[in-house]
Amino acid sequence: FTIGAGGPAKQGSAVADGTKGTVSAMLRVFSSGGGLHLPASRVLSGFVTAVRRDRTAGTTTRISLSSTGSAVVLQLKLRTAAGADVAGGTTEIRLAANGQTTRTLDQLFPAVAGDTFDGTLSVTVSGGGTVATSVVLLSPTGGTVLPVVALQ
Repeated sequence: FTIGAGGPAKQGSAVADGTKGTVSAMLRVFSSGGGLHLPASRVLSGFVTAVRRDRTAGTTTRISLSSTGSAVVLQLKLRTAAGADVAGGTTEIRLAANGQTTRTLDQLFPAVAGDTFDGTLSVTVSGGGTVATSVVLLSPTGGTVLPVVALQ
């Protein structure tokens, strides 16, 4: 779907169930800050990604998570760039079957102190389910898609 600049914001998801061949898509998001191409989400049972927050510069990391079938419980753990655990850096998210959520670092970890943070976020899935994810570093001038690495 396409929304004009004057239209209301829309949030949603789409699921394709292909019985033959490959199904893929790309999402292009445009705003006053520029454009962003989001590649297909990776479906994983756990992953780690770089994260960053700089309140003065208006930069934060936004994580989008979707369950890929059954309901899931996600454990999120924040670590410093040196690998140390962060006080207030753990949380849990419950997603319904085919549920989704998008949150920033401040929304996930409001108790983490400091105006700046550079580190990693690991996400593990309980209950044998999988989750699709995309991670974007947002700034006043646009966004950058960050890579995720599967946990083994």
